[in-house]
Amino acid sequence: MIKGPARNPQLLSLLLVCVGVLSAQSSRPSIDALIEANHFKRAQEQLNPVLQKTPNDAQANCQMSKVSLAFSRVDDAVRQAEKAVAGNNASIAYRAQLVEALGVKLNSEGTGFLSRLSIARRFQAEAEAALKMDPRNVTVNTDLMQFYLEAPGMAGGDKKKAATLADNLVKLDPPHGYMLRAQFVEHEHESSAAEQYYKRAVEGAPDDYEIVATAANFFLNLDNQQGFPQAEDFAKRALKIDTDRIEAYNVLSVLYVKQKRWPDLQTTLTESEHRVPDNLAPQYQAGKFIFVTAATDQFALAEKLLRSYLTQPPEAGSPPLGAAHWRLGQILEKEGHRDEAKKEIQTAVQLEPALKDAQQDLKRLR
Repeated sequence: MIKGPARNPQLLSLLLVCVGVLSAQSSRPSIDALIEANHFKRAQEQLNPVLQKTPNDAQANCQMSKVSLAFSRVDDAVRQAEKAVAGNNASIAYRAQLVEALGVKLNSEGTGFLSRLSIARRFQAEAEAALKMDPRNVTVNTDLMQFYLEAPGMAGGDKKKAATLADNLVKLDPPHGYMLRAQFVEHEHESSAAEQYYKRAVEGAPDDYEIVATAANFFLNLDNQQGFPQAEDFAKRALKIDTDRIEAYNVLSVLYVKQKRWPDLQTTLTESEHRVPDNLAPQYQAGKFIFVTAATDQFALAEKLLRSYLTQPPEAGSPPLGAAHWRLGQILEKEGHRDEAKKEIQTAVQLEPALKDAQQDLKRLR
């Protein structure tokens, strides 16, 4: 009989542990994938130890800049993008993130007039230089077009340049070019033209989650209900692309409340919480629109959903907790719980002093 090599149980155990660790690491989404899917809390958790160990890591600084921007830490986002560019001046991705951060800084409420002019000049120079490096870059094209549309002429605003950017991107990248075209005509209040551009963008990139979900949200928010069927279709298409992103669930949650399709709403909320447990935004949206649409027979459900939303820190880009306390207070008042309503709205104003409507509600309840 031929004997095999002697087994070492301890070595075998160690090997199995190593294989398990490698398998877990390979199945973990990359930080870039998390950011692309708007899972900013998860990305931040992974980035913090990286930057503590290597604070000048260009890639990690670029990634954290995106996270900081999502959480409205604008000055941090600019500083981190600058460190990324300093680490690799030739990276279009890093330069695009700097453009993005400067664009948000430019439009921040706390930016004074003189600072705004200075940042506008820098933003425009950075954006135009980035487009020379990569004319197809979607982030830079989008930010620069918005700048041309929104900025006064003395600061560089120019609608003709905005239209030219969109036309050029249509030639280089038709789906994203049509998205840019849609945003341009939306700005000009041409909804019917925007509808066609969104549809053409989806036709050109049917597997691009962001394009399909953005189109779904556009049709949801049309002035009449004629966009609802298209919104539902696009949202469901987005879910077929990726069930672990939140935007399509948000669209469907609002849509089903507006249409009073309560079983469909419950199915959507259950699936959303299962797939994206750290982002309860669909629960907030459903609770909010139950109140807004005066679906009084569902106020108990709205209260339950808003209380659930308040059980964890919100994901970046989701409504702040102050807004949820305010909406919960509104529901409680309608249910006849005036004292509880007052407490919730007081908390809302403490957390979010900028909620002017909440301040008015609090004055009324005193």
